Amino acid sequence: MKHIATTIARTSNCRIDRCSCGAVHISVGGTTVRVQDGIARELRDILGLAIGEIDKQTSTAPAPPSFHLVRSLGDDDGDPELH
Repeated sequence: MKHIATTIARTSNCRIDRCSCGAVHISVGGTTVRVQDGIARELRDILGLAIGEIDKQTSTAPAPPSFHLVRSLGDDDGDPELH
């Protein structure tokens, strides 16, 4: 059987090809993994879960304050003012 791969999706860093034998070729950078459809779906699902966890961990970091107190130039009382 002759294997003919057709690109079905591409970004600047990744490419997904579908082979005439039914395999899915997933290329990221210089690495290509050849898997069957079911494994490609499992990879999609586990990547989604992992990225969700990464996003949760990243979003729990304290946000920088949206305001801060500063001393106003020319203010005679010396108390900080809200800006």
